[in-house]
Amino acid sequence: MNTFRAILIAVLTLLVGFAGGYYWELQKVRELEGQIKGLMVEMENSSRASKEQLAKAEAQKEVYKLKALIAEVRSDVMERNFGRADEKMEALEASLEKAFGPLGDKGIEVRDNLKMSLEAVREGIKKLDVKVKTKLDEMSKVLDPVLEK
Repeated sequence: MNTFRAILIAVLTLLVGFAGGYYWELQKVRELEGQIKGLMVEMENSSRASKEQLAKAEAQKEVYKLKALIAEVRSDVMERNFGRADEKMEALEASLEKAFGPLGDKGIEVRDNLKMSLEAVREGIKKLDVKVKTKLDEMSKVLDPVLEK
């Protein structure tokens, strides 16, 4: 009976030891899983912020392109090359949505103001009016606050 008791105590001790070790390692695994989940959330937030920054940077790049197109149109008007100025006006109109879409409400407001100005400039170009250069200068100045943000 003593040997049976000793074997039973040894088996129970081994079982308790295995269960304790399993539980201890399980706690470490759970802790690591929690850290992994935290890092995943942090990574997603960082990725989302990076995507937003990238979208804004691309929008700013498009606004700079708009400024360059406006300068080209102004140059063409100054050279009295109204045909080329009209072609560039089409490119300018096509670029508006691409430039101001990601900038939100403020961008939409500026875009709508520019669309109205573009129509006036286009009318002036059709009339071969050199005075549209002042309107083009105003359009370029409207873009400056958008670029500062």
